[in-house]
Amino acid sequence: MMNLAYADSCNVEVEAFALLDPLLTRLSFGGQVLTMNTKETQMFGDRLLATSPLTGVEPEWVRVEVKAEQKPSMNLFLEAWSNKSRGTPGWMYTEKPEWFWYLFLGSGALYTIIWDQLVSWFEDNQEKYREVRQRKYRQMNDTWGRLVPIEDLRAELGSGFAGPFHPAQILMN
Repeated sequence: MMNLAYADSCNVEVEAFALLDPLLTRLSFGGQVLTMNTKETQMFGDRLLATSPLTGVEPEWVRVEVKAEQKPSMNLFLEAWSNKSRGTPGWMYTEKPEWFWYLFLGSGALYTIIWDQLVSWFEDNQEKYREVRQRKYRQMNDTWGRLVPIEDLRAELGSGFAGPFHPAQILMN
């Protein structure tokens, strides 16, 4: 397995949002999408998506957390530890979006999951899945997570799990 620099992971994120931001804009109310990229706001999701106002004229906001990988896989990497040796919990415990989107750039496949359902399921089931160290990128932290088959999530989460979608095809319609 190739061990890439951390900057390469940032390039994957840039590529992912180049593909997803037009989709988010189309899905949002009035094309309103906000980027959340400060350390203080990151735990609330990467993007805020405006939805139709339920009351008044101001839109409601939905937080969307996005994770992306270059190569397609049959598994999602769900981060349990950001830095295991220091006891720092991973994003499965620290993020607080309403939606979780997982994109495989190589295939263009996007999976969407209702966050609260994923977290509840993960807390009850994570021990069933192999814990692996993230070795794709060189970084200071020893990041660990669970490799969970996509089909297991689809079966367990039901309507809380959807995909694969292909953003480029959706935007063409």
